[in-house]
Amino acid sequence: MTTIVGAGAAGLSLAVLVGGTIYERDDTPGGLCRSTQVGGFTFDRGPHILGGIPEAVDWIVESTGLEFVEGRTRNVGYHAGEWVSHPFTDEQVGQAYMAKMWKRAPGELSAAGLGAQRGRKPGGVASFLYPKRGGYQAITDAWASRVHVEYGTEIHERDPALVWTAPVRGAPYNTLGVATVGLIGASPPLTAIYLPGDWTPFHRLSFPSNFAASNAPSGCFTVQGEVSYPCPPPAVDLVSALIDTVGVLLGKRGPVVMWYQEIVPDAYPVPTNQAVNRGHGRTGGHRYLNLDGVVAESLAKARVALRT
Repeated sequence: MTTIVGAGAAGLSLAVLVGGTIYERDDTPGGLCRSTQVGGFTFDRGPHILGGIPEAVDWIVESTGLEFVEGRTRNVGYHAGEWVSHPFTDEQVGQAYMAKMWKRAPGELSAAGLGAQRGRKPGGVASFLYPKRGGYQAITDAWASRVHVEYGTEIHERDPALVWTAPVRGAPYNTLGVATVGLIGASPPLTAIYLPGDWTPFHRLSFPSNFAASNAPSGCFTVQGEVSYPCPPPAVDLVSALIDTVGVLLGKRGPVVMWYQEIVPDAYPVPTNQAVNRGHGRTGGHRYLNLDGVVAESLAKARVALRT
């Protein structure tokens, strides 16, 4: 029987494929794929869209049984007071963005680690899928309903027999600070704005209500900002900083009808040149993977397990 540590996307998808028991220290599944609902708004623990590896995307749709909506990706950059294309065409601007996101000099980062996910090109995917209702957590909730999870159980020792999807001791991770605001009005037709430069703490702004209409009440939209911090993060007011940033970019500071802030430890495995003892998935495998990349690894691992 397979024993898995961590009920995030990696552990849950693998358990659906091969069976077994998952041990999860929290009382909720999902890991980074969790969603919050406040005042009629739904938003994720950092923005998520689904696309890139067809085999993995097809399996996610089939295994969850959810209804998905399809959207077109429109990402832009904003640098030195100007709107620019994304991916960045200026190498120096691109390196400034990477340093801001990872809190490391570009020379300290591993090219292999940054390009860990096959099938995903710089700038993301041209089109994407997103759950029609319930936010991204609808995906992991659907998997959790099919497997056995022991909640409130923390395992500290690395047993080789365990499939480890939790943080790896000694490996570098950054904390994610995420703030979300709901505003009255129409959203700009964007999925994300990428933000090199120190005029704002956020490296990316996203628009969750453009992923699915159910993510905001009629007549409102959402903006979400992400900040990467070395651990431990400082105590900060991200909501005020996000409102100021939205004011600069969109010329709009209100009316704000919803706000929320969350600090998520170990959200970003930092792909340095330092070798680490890898487990499975994004966090345990210490690889910069999106959900389809995590599921592609679970599918590959399941094939090996079912042959033995």
